[in-house]
Amino acid sequence: MTDFDPVNFTPQNGLFRSWRVAAMAGDRALIDDGLIVVNNGVIKEVGRFKDLRSQVTGPVKDLGRVALAPGVFNCHTHLQISHAKGMTQLGRGFLPWLKSLLPLLPAKHDPAILDREILEMKRTGAAFVADIVDRRLRTVSQSLLKSGLFHVLFYEFLGFKPINLDPPPWLDPDHPRHCSFDLSERIAAAGHALYSTRPETLRSAKEWDRARNRPFSLHLAELEEETELLAAGRGALAETLRPLGLNSDFHVPGLSPVAYADELGLLDAHTLAVHCVHIGDADIEILKNKKVNVCLCPRSNALIGVGRAPLEKLRRAGINICLGTDSLASNHDLNLWSELIFLLENCPTHISLDEFLGWMTLNPARAFGLDGLLGSIEAGKLARFSVLPEELLEL
Repeated sequence: MTDFDPVNFTPQNGLFRSWRVAAMAGDRALIDDGLIVVNNGVIKEVGRFKDLRSQVTGPVKDLGRVALAPGVFNCHTHLQISHAKGMTQLGRGFLPWLKSLLPLLPAKHDPAILDREILEMKRTGAAFVADIVDRRLRTVSQSLLKSGLFHVLFYEFLGFKPINLDPPPWLDPDHPRHCSFDLSERIAAAGHALYSTRPETLRSAKEWDRARNRPFSLHLAELEEETELLAAGRGALAETLRPLGLNSDFHVPGLSPVAYADELGLLDAHTLAVHCVHIGDADIEILKNKKVNVCLCPRSNALIGVGRAPLEKLRRAGINICLGTDSLASNHDLNLWSELIFLLENCPTHISLDEFLGWMTLNPARAFGLDGLLGSIEAGKLARFSVLPEELLEL
C-alpha cells in the first residue's frame, strides 16, 4: 500500500486511477487498474483505465497500489461513552460488564476524545455512522456535524417510568436535553432493549419514527439472560434490574425476544435489530418475514462474552446483514474493517468479496435509505471511498 489517506480524499473534481476498484455495482466485484471520474463531488464514470482514458480529458491522479471500496457504514456505535475505553470488565459476561460500566457513565466528557475517535473512523474509511445517544446529544451531534460524516443519531429511551414523546426531549425547549440547533432528519427515536425500556415507550418511539419514515434501533437478543427474563420473569438480569425500576409485577410475555418485539409492533423494514446473538429458527423466520435489518457486532459480543450470532443461518435466510463496532467500552477500536476481518476469521464457510463488502456498504445504504447516494462506486453516487485491506483480497 501507499501512504494514501482517505481522511483527505473526498475529491470534488478529477480523474483518479487506482490499482483496483471494488465497485459493488455491475457484474464484476473488482475492476483491475480502475479509473474514476469525479465532477462536483459526484462519480460520473468508473471503469478500466484502458477503456476510459481515451474518453475523458484532464490530468490523472494516480493513487498507487490502492484497492478502493465504497465508504463504509458503521451501523452501531455509542460515541458518548468513548471515555470508558479500557475501563470495563470484559470476558465475564454481560452483567459484570454492565456493572463495571454504570459508574463510568456520569463522568465529565472530553469532546477531544470524541473528535479523535470520529477522525479515526474517517481514517479507516467510514462514510456513515449510526450512533446511540441520549445525555450527550448536543456534544455528539456537533462533533459529527464537524466531521462531515453522514450520520443518524438514535436518541435512545430506557427506563420503566412513563415518557412523553409529544414533543420528544430534543424538541422540548423545557427539557435539559433540548437542542438549540436544527437536527432535522438526522435524529430518530430508539429503544434500548426489551428488558430495559417500558413497552409503551418502545411502541411510542417506533410510532414516532414510522410517522416520519425514519429508522428505529433496538438492542435485541444480545444476552441469554434477556431470554430467561422474557420467558419466565426471573434470573440474574431480573435481579439486576429490580433496583433500577423493574417492578415485581413485571408482565412476563412468555416469548423469545424477537417474538416479543414482533408482538409489540417494533419489527419492519425500517428496524435495525442490533446483535441478534440468541435467536432460533423461528426468530429468524420472523426477522425474514418482517424484512428486519440485522446489525452484527461480533467483536463486542466476543469481548464481553455473550456468544456469537448465527451468521450462517442469517445468510441463508436472506436477512439484510449490516455491521457495527459497538462502543469503545466493549471494543478495541471503531475500525469496521477489523470487525469484518474478525467475523470472517470465525466463519467456517467461504464468503465472496461482493457479499461481505455488501454488509458494510450496499446493505446498510439500503437499510438507511441512502442507496441513491452511497454504498457503491458507480455513476451518480457521491465520491466517498475506503481502502480495502489487502488480506481481504485473498479471501
